[in-house]
Amino acid sequence: MEVLVVAAFATVMLGVDRLAPEPALTYRESITADGQPYDLGRGRVFLYFFNPSCMHCLDAGQAMAKHDWQVDFVGIPTQDPDWGPGFVQDAGLRDVLLSPDVETLRETFVFQDVPYGVLMEDGAVIEDVVFWEEPGLGETLREHDFIR
Repeated sequence: MEVLVVAAFATVMLGVDRLAPEPALTYRESITADGQPYDLGRGRVFLYFFNPSCMHCLDAGQAMAKHDWQVDFVGIPTQDPDWGPGFVQDAGLRDVLLSPDVETLRETFVFQDVPYGVLMEDGAVIEDVVFWEEPGLGETLREHDFIR
């Protein structure tokens, strides 16, 4: 009888382990943003990967420019980094910290296409953003208190 109880308990625990959510991805390293070291392991930050010549990225940037951000906004151009400031200006985004560290960040944040966003808090990934149309984008950002 004891063997059956132990076996049943082990089976339940194995099932719980397999059904448990994956641990959150964390990123504790510093990157460069606006020419200064920036610690992604502290505070709340939105990472926005974009191609400065991508119209879909521009549309997403313009949608995000309409929001009142409560977190640091770090923009990472995936191509043509010299065009990043012009892209940010054309999109109407404010207070964006631009980072040239796309290759370093791609080692951790794997994505196929841009625009791509990551909501982070204290180095932990809260959610990836791949859907850029409103109202869904605003709802996701508001749900996590990234915007007002």
